[in-house]
Amino acid sequence: NCGQCGHATCLAFAAALYRGEAARNACPPPSPRRDPGRRRRPARSEPTATLKPAGHPPGR
Repeated sequence: NCGQCGHATCLAFAAALYRGEAARNACPPPSPRRDPGRRRRPARSEPTATLKPAGHPPGR
């Protein structure tokens, strides 16, 4: 919701993009300096879940 794209919120920008009323490159990439509270997304090579074979009880 930085407003650099000219829209009040990211959702408003996304809606305008969907309708073809905004350019995709109008949204600047997120910057940790601009939003230090933003969490880092895990890289695709990092596991986000652990799968266990069938037959094991849940929670173990």
